[in-house]
Amino acid sequence: MATQLVIYVKRVAILTLLWISCLLLLNVVDVPITGIQHFITYAPVYGVFLLGLHAALSVLLGVANFNDCSDARKELLEEIKEARADLTKRKVL
Repeated sequence: MATQLVIYVKRVAILTLLWISCLLLLNVVDVPITGIQHFITYAPVYGVFLLGLHAALSVLLGVANFNDCSDARKELLEEIKEARADLTKRKVL
């Protein structure tokens, strides 16, 4: 079973080889297609930008869908009170 790192490296290698082959093809063929040439040349920059956008949106979606646990909050506050009382009893606070 392949690890996530191996799968990621495999995908990046395939995309890199595809990008290099497109760059070499643009150098061989002298057709002045500036829009496609610009896109192919800067494709890694666009990819990094889209990866960052995906990461930011994933974090925002996770924060928006985070569950609020009122019972756990009450339990945590009770444990804090107990800890403070114990530290006060031991004359640490």
